[in-house]
Amino acid sequence: MAESSKSMVDDIGGTLKSLGEDSPDFAASFSKLIMEAKKEGSISPKVKELIAVGMALVLRCHYCIAIHTKDAIDAGVTKKELIEVANLAVMMGGGPVATYLRYLYDAIEEFGAK
Repeated sequence: MAESSKSMVDDIGGTLKSLGEDSPDFAASFSKLIMEAKKEGSISPKVKELIAVGMALVLRCHYCIAIHTKDAIDAGVTKKELIEVANLAVMMGGGPVATYLRYLYDAIEEFGAK
């Protein structure tokens, strides 16, 4: 069985903490970039997370799929919205992206999308 989505989210948190200890200036800059990109603007944080999920699927990044699916659900995204984004990701990335939908479905189940 693949690593759980929750454990991937925890793993990246620990990795970023280590990065902050080993390279504090870089980690602070990276954190600022993330916060700036995710903040409310012309596009809502909810829509930004939907975009991030689609991009994570196209990039085929297990960790990114887990993190952004969790963040999307936390922002109020529904399972139906996530599946619609997945459809777009498959449209753009084809069969290879379709094979990564398993990670999305696992994250949806683990993080409890409605």
